[in-house]
Amino acid sequence: MKKYKDCHQHQYQLLPPSLEELIDVRHLVRVVDKFVSMLSPSIWDRVFPGGGTPSYHPLMMLKIILYAYSSQIYFCRQIAKAVRRDITFMWLTGMQQSKIKTILRKETHMKRVFYLIIDQLAGHWEESVKIEGTDLPPANVKGYHEKGLIPNFSYLIDNGLWVKRPWNNQRCKTIAGLKYLATGSYSREETLYNSSSRWFLEAEKEMGFFEFAKRYYLDKITVITTGNPFCRGYFYVPELMQRIPAYYHNMAPSFRDEAVLRKLVFPWMEHFSDTWALAHAYLSGMDAITYCPSYTEAPCGRDGSKHTYMLFLDGLIEEVIRFLKTKGWWEETYIVIASDHGYHLGCTASADMGVKTNNWCCDHAEPWDCEVW
Repeated sequence: MKKYKDCHQHQYQLLPPSLEELIDVRHLVRVVDKFVSMLSPSIWDRVFPGGGTPSYHPLMMLKIILYAYSSQIYFCRQIAKAVRRDITFMWLTGMQQSKIKTILRKETHMKRVFYLIIDQLAGHWEESVKIEGTDLPPANVKGYHEKGLIPNFSYLIDNGLWVKRPWNNQRCKTIAGLKYLATGSYSREETLYNSSSRWFLEAEKEMGFFEFAKRYYLDKITVITTGNPFCRGYFYVPELMQRIPAYYHNMAPSFRDEAVLRKLVFPWMEHFSDTWALAHAYLSGMDAITYCPSYTEAPCGRDGSKHTYMLFLDGLIEEVIRFLKTKGWWEETYIVIASDHGYHLGCTASADMGVKTNNWCCDHAEPWDCEVW
């Protein structure tokens, strides 16, 4: 008597079973197939005019996506793998596998996201505060949008979702603001970046959004930043990060912010033009415009006052919009612009320095218990 049953996996069959026979009549895939097949063909005729090489039938593509989602398979690579290996997917596709992966990449393509953080873009003054001798508010995105001074920011605000003052934790500090923008956490225990220590072992356990997204879009993400955002609990994706070169910090603030966009962000997007999904860049220049007037009538160059720098930043936003439209990515890209904190203008710390007007930016350290006169 044989101890084991024979297993002839390489034996050819004269009449091999069909996929139809192998799938139970009550299987979920049959429900999806029947439901989608009941949809009117006119739906597809209006959307797909035809012409050129015949396309995969939209009915089949919809069946694949619906059945995949019903089976808790959400990502195009996993769906493409199932189409090659799972008999239920093979049955839905009629064994059409050659270019399904490419088509699925388009059908299940997530919107692109460009997450731009601009330092000190925000302002936190009362509505009535004006720069002495002018009708201008302190330089900030809200006040300048309402005055019509920043048309490109306004274009995004008018055509998007405008969130004003989403948080205020009384921390006029970049690492506190970036902590919230990276994780949604109000934690007061920031991790300080120190290149000479094993800072990554001491970092917080909080996972930032990019670190989470990396699990699913490993080859489609970049973070272009510097300093603290390299730590865990911030914009931490070590193998995908581009550190802003050290020599950039010797540039004037406006030239540095220009270089980040033109030499780092835009080239990366072009290099991964078909696949990039999520990009973050940090523009720090506005934070470096300090101990200066918010506004001056005299020509002062784009780095000479908060006012001229705000207008310069509006020009950079125009470049972003034009770049995305030129590349054909505008309709499929979410642009998220945020700021870490505002700045101090005409406060008692300025008065202690001998300043006698509210038209003076004073970026001072803790404690932030100063008063605005």
